[in-house]
Amino acid sequence: MTRIVVRAADTALAMDEVVRQLGVGAYILSTRAEPGGIVIEAATDPAAASRPEISAGFAAELARHLPEPPLRCAVAEPAWLEAVAGELRGEAAGPLTGLRAVLPDGSGDWPAERIVLFGPVTEDLVLLAVRLAASFRQAQSECLPELYSYPRRNSLWAVPLQDWAQRLALPHRILAPQEAPPLPAAMPQLVVVPPDSEVDPAFPARWDSDLLCVLPWGLNPYRLARLTAPFRNRGVAACLTGIPEAEVPLPDDLLALSQAGMVLRLLCQGRLVLQSLTLPGAHHLNAWAAEWCARAGLSCDPSSKESAA
Repeated sequence: MTRIVVRAADTALAMDEVVRQLGVGAYILSTRAEPGGIVIEAATDPAAASRPEISAGFAAELARHLPEPPLRCAVAEPAWLEAVAGELRGEAAGPLTGLRAVLPDGSGDWPAERIVLFGPVTEDLVLLAVRLAASFRQAQSECLPELYSYPRRNSLWAVPLQDWAQRLALPHRILAPQEAPPLPAAMPQLVVVPPDSEVDPAFPARWDSDLLCVLPWGLNPYRLARLTAPFRNRGVAACLTGIPEAEVPLPDDLLALSQAGMVLRLLCQGRLVLQSLTLPGAHHLNAWAAEWCARAGLSCDPSSKESAA
């Protein structure tokens, strides 16, 4: 059994460190506030829990300590959202003007012949590769994308892309850590680089590829900023995945991508393999912003300004 004590400035950062050291199956033994931050004691064995109500799984304990509001906008303070609403009403340029740089400008062809998928969650990478491959085949029946993946480090579990490749009747090969995929021939390539592989993060950047950072929707803004920081202004695009069908990208998501100089190339919404991908454009941003404002009780209707006057 492994038992640790983590100290951090806030609960979210402390939970991040627990996950990093013990994984998502950790059990929380105690949580307390101290001058300067939060202290969490955690273990890998539920028997270590000293109180019955603390012996629940990590996910349940996290939910108890961090209840999530319907829309989490840590950086979208009321004044920021009011400025967004004003811009939608046709007033002075505001936050949306800066966020438009996050969306593709329509120039250039996408996707390229090879797309390299990487990010913090292996399962998200595999599912996106499957969704892209299925979409390619649906658009052009004779298209047979080539699937490649790198092995995970010190793990008994292989990246499950091979199982999906067999179901879709697509070629798949596991590459050695320092092996580059062969040059694309007639078919597109999808390459999965798990976060716990031995591949140097700079290695895929030397290929003639589209680099796509796959990020879970609605992350804590501090963690999202840390995940995107290494790719600041390096020409890396992003995909937001795990978006529920009734939700939209959050201000935190777009602001973190904007600060990293990343373009939002894809959205993954819902649970279906097909009909789940969206290529966002500039016209989507106003619709998302209107949703943010509606949930905050702010009117975006230009007539509301005239009525108030």
